[in-house]
Amino acid sequence: MTELKITHTKDFMNKLLNGSCFDDFLLEEATIQTYNTFSIDGHICPEFYEGDDATRSPYALSLWRQMKPVCLNLIRGKHTPISFRFVLHCNPEIPGRLLQDANVNIDLQQIAAFVLNVRFQNGSITLTTGTSIRTFIPDKSYEQVWDHYLHSFLSENEIAFEDL
Repeated sequence: MTELKITHTKDFMNKLLNGSCFDDFLLEEATIQTYNTFSIDGHICPEFYEGDDATRSPYALSLWRQMKPVCLNLIRGKHTPISFRFVLHCNPEIPGRLLQDANVNIDLQQIAAFVLNVRFQNGSITLTTGTSIRTFIPDKSYEQVWDHYLHSFLSENEIAFEDL
C-alpha cells in the first residue's frame, strides 16, 4: 500500500473527469459531498440489461468512462466540493499481465482487485493503493507490483505527485 499526494489538483481533476487516462478503471463506489452527500454504488445491476446482451458490461462494476459524466455533473459548479472519494479498480485484464511481467508467481484467482482510492478533502487530493484478496497470501510482492505500476501510470500521464 502506498499513499500519494497530488501536487497539481486542477490538472489531476481535469485528467480524471475530462480526460481519458482513467477510462479503463472500474468504479466500485463514489461519495461526493457538495450541497448534499451523493453516493454511487458502481456494482452493475444485471437485471437492468435483461435481454440486452449487446450493451451489458463484461464486468461486475461500471467503467469509470461511463460514470465520470455523472460524477462531473455532481462536482461542477461555482463551489468546490466539500469532499469526494472514488474507489476505483484496475481493469481486471491488467493484474495478470503485471504479475507475469514482474515474475510474481501468484494464482490470479486469489486477487480480487488492485484498488485505487482517490480522496479530496481540505483542498488536497490523495491517492491510496490497496489490494483486495480472496485468501491470505504471505508473499506481498503483488502489492509492490501494483504500487510500482501506479507510479509509472501517473508519470506516463504527466500527473504530478509526491509520496507521503
